Amino acid sequence: MPGAPVSTTPGSEATANTDPAGTVRLTFSDETPALDFRQLISQLPAGWVPEFLLEYLPGNDLSLSNPQQTESFFTDEANSNKQWITIKIAKLNRYQLDAFNPQHEAGTNTTVSGKPAWRRALDDGVEMLSFGPIDNYSIRVVSKGVDSKAIDEIATQIRLVNGDLVMSVSDALAPLRYRVTLKGGSLSLGNSAAEDRFGADAAVGYKRAVDSSKPELFINAVEVHGPDPLALIRFGGRRMAESGTVHGLAASVSELSGSGTMLTWVEGGRLIEIYGSFTLEELRPMAESVRTATDDEWAAPRAMQANR
Repeated sequence: MPGAPVSTTPGSEATANTDPAGTVRLTFSDETPALDFRQLISQLPAGWVPEFLLEYLPGNDLSLSNPQQTESFFTDEANSNKQWITIKIAKLNRYQLDAFNPQHEAGTNTTVSGKPAWRRALDDGVEMLSFGPIDNYSIRVVSKGVDSKAIDEIATQIRLVNGDLVMSVSDALAPLRYRVTLKGGSLSLGNSAAEDRFGADAAVGYKRAVDSSKPELFINAVEVHGPDPLALIRFGGRRMAESGTVHGLAASVSELSGSGTMLTWVEGGRLIEIYGSFTLEELRPMAESVRTATDDEWAAPRAMQANR
């Protein structure tokens, strides 16, 4: 069986995240400088105002993400829902390390590379393997349509190099392709496009100032690495209605369940989503107006959130 191919889809502005030795980097502890996730829609419809702000702040229990967490996504050649793997890694503090035990009564206790591990079958043919710690990292491999023996071999290819976890691309990974790693965010795939969720490093919700009790327009951003971040949006062929551009960059246009539209693109190492109860023609100029907020601009929604 040939080695697993590594996708090299161009044009995403995301880091390729592979090296000539055939490894995929899974964590990014030494990355500098930090990205700015303060994205605002500067061309709002008349009468719309910010309603909420969620952002990562150290010690903030309401954070959308954990900067010490990553999730890497691998799918088959067709990017279908038949075969896929996600590898979720979290860096544990000393208190979490003391309490960490991946083995449970439910499921099957085993070992991976000499580390305690736990395997459990979930719904719809999905399987989960948790193990560790490797250094201070816990690892969870969630898969569908991949043999358990192949998952075990893939898990044994994860190792520590210069303070970060990397994974060798082995025959066991074929025919899956590496697509993207989310840093700080997390991935939860539902049974339909509307149930998919992506963690974010910052998000802002907007609503009509009059006659509206809830936000209906959203923007969020999360750090991404890898050759094909928009594969997350196209996954299973469920979300992508057509292709487009935002700021001259490739974008996916998605029709939301019920009514509404989402535009997603990668810019400056961030996966940015803007979505709401608008047509594509209405949403496109808003997406084109998205930019990084100044300190003063970000202070207003932050103060509004603090006073809620």
